[in-house]
Amino acid sequence: MKRASLGDDSMAAASSADVKMKRIKVEEEEEEMVIDYVDQDKLKGAGFSNLDDNLIFKVFKHVDTRTLGMASCVSKQWHKMAEDERL
Repeated sequence: MKRASLGDDSMAAASSADVKMKRIKVEEEEEEMVIDYVDQDKLKGAGFSNLDDNLIFKVFKHVDTRTLGMASCVSKQWHKMAEDERL
């Protein structure tokens, strides 16, 4: 492959097209990041901390003491349930 001379206009046009392509890719990545951030906001209220008390209690009955201690740090609700005498 030949190297382009400094005065070659076709290479200058090609390099500016490459720059434009790179900018488009960066903009697409930023849009994806914004979409992911919005999706995380929608899911903020969903998760294990919103489970029914009976279900959490059934799960806690099957875990060891160390895991129960770590689970009690998740939320106030889980902390109260982890201190329950029935466990």
